[in-house]
Amino acid sequence: MIPADSVNRYQFQHSKLVRLTGCHSPGPVMFFRSAFIGLGLFVLLCGVTFFLTDRVLLDMAPGFAESLPIWDAVSTPAEGGLREISLPAWAPFALMAAGCLTVLYSLPLRSKQS
Repeated sequence: MIPADSVNRYQFQHSKLVRLTGCHSPGPVMFFRSAFIGLGLFVLLCGVTFFLTDRVLLDMAPGFAESLPIWDAVSTPAEGGLREISLPAWAPFALMAAGCLTVLYSLPLRSKQS
């Protein structure tokens, strides 16, 4: 008979009840694998999206672009108080390559703890 307080430590394997030892949670490897796959797919889809766009127009609150100096480096002022981001021709290729390599890197990571 299995004690009621230790039911979580037993599992059926091949029609036999086997006592589990140690931690059998997915662990950090599954987290990193999922995170790398998600990050790689996001970057890959951003690269595909940038194949379809020539420029991005941003409508910001007045004074927001002046408060962050990074906006002067990545965007230029456009008509009507908008900010324009124009990507170089190589950016979609670089993003798609980085996304594919990240997904391919994550595939050989162990899917289950042994």
